[in-house]
Amino acid sequence: MIMPTGLKRMLFTAACMLLLCCGAWAQEQIRVLAVADIQYAPKPTRGNRYYADSLKKLESLERAEGKNNFSFMVNLGDSVDSHAENLAPVLEALEKFSCPKRHVMGNHDLADSAENVDKLQKALGIGNPPYSYFDMGTWRFIFLDSNSLCEMDPRKKFPEQVKALREKVEKSGRKYKIYNGGLDKKQLEWLDATLADADAKGLKAAMFAHSPIDSKYDTLNNASEVLELLKRHASAKIWINGHRHKGGYEKPFNTHLLTVNGLIEDAPDTVSYAILTFSDGKVFVEGKGKMKSYELPIDASK
Repeated sequence: MIMPTGLKRMLFTAACMLLLCCGAWAQEQIRVLAVADIQYAPKPTRGNRYYADSLKKLESLERAEGKNNFSFMVNLGDSVDSHAENLAPVLEALEKFSCPKRHVMGNHDLADSAENVDKLQKALGIGNPPYSYFDMGTWRFIFLDSNSLCEMDPRKKFPEQVKALREKVEKSGRKYKIYNGGLDKKQLEWLDATLADADAKGLKAAMFAHSPIDSKYDTLNNASEVLELLKRHASAKIWINGHRHKGGYEKPFNTHLLTVNGLIEDAPDTVSYAILTFSDGKVFVEGKGKMKSYELPIDASK
């Protein structure tokens, strides 16, 4: 049977529209569930930190989002308030989420012996070195250890670099805080090379870490060095972190700096987190609880 030319054109147009719609739909499917500062501990509430209630909040979060189709879930550090033994119930709660999980270390995760911190890192599935990346679609997702130069780390991996960083911060007149951490030299070199590779391949990079690098309080102790590195790379589109429980957003240049609110803060019936949707032209941040929502355009020319 010979198909009429008009009908062929109609079917071809419909097929093209379907492919375009499917392509746009596929791009929108990089959806990431982001949670920060669970900071669980079986101890009484202090101020607005509900340590023991973090497990109940994770249960509420799982009921609301656990069956949704996320590409992955990222835990932005401070899984426990202290002591590696408190990680087990947190991991049990997170395992109920059907999507893959990725974790970064927070400063509170370091509050134990060197041996136990190693065990906690291994239980979170974080290798050595504790930074990595993977590509998905047009995006490169990078996971960093922003506490490699944190004085709270009992393993003391880079004592000379920590000492030099403290001296540099204090000489600048800024207040040095042991819990704000820093990226070690080798990790910075790795990040530089990883972003250069993303530049060459035309990928957009999203970086996940515990500590912020913006101009507000409690930023990474060598944040200025990291920012200068990001300025050199067209691929560096967004830095996503926890640490500062009140959340926040800043864009000092073409890289978005997003802080996800801490789960530990606020009353037990308030569960703050973010759903991040990555596409070619933007990152849409759907805030939950006290987390704000943002529509962050991605500059393709940078």
